[in-house]
Amino acid sequence: MVTHYTQDEDINAEMLAGIRAHYDGLFQWGLDVAVVNVTKDAIWYRKAALPGKSGTVPPFRELAAAAEAGRIELPDEITLPNPRLTRADQQDQKYRDMEIDPREYYPTDVFRAPGGDWPQDFTIKVSDVIGSRDED
Repeated sequence: MVTHYTQDEDINAEMLAGIRAHYDGLFQWGLDVAVVNVTKDAIWYRKAALPGKSGTVPPFRELAAAAEAGRIELPDEITLPNPRLTRADQQDQKYRDMEIDPREYYPTDVFRAPGGDWPQDFTIKVSDVIGSRDED
């Protein structure tokens, strides 16, 4: 993983060439404010959503390309680790009581009640994340 890296078109190609000269597996550009979770069964990366900035993690084209080229083998599903603590275990009720009711800022036609806790035994179907190999 390349970390604390400012994406710069002048050096991106050289960085990639340097990585590929020594390593042909999956890697991630680790820009600032990255979170990487590592367990014995899975590794996953995400970026934080910061005030004043918005965005999502880019599509998994590198992952799909590496699988297509046979450099890595993807599992059909990934089950994320269960949380050790619930939100209630980590945060005082007084702070949860200060939350703004989401119905006040979500349009009624798209409102869905936010979940308060991470689900148990959460499984992701890999093809749902990176698309099927038949897609462009």
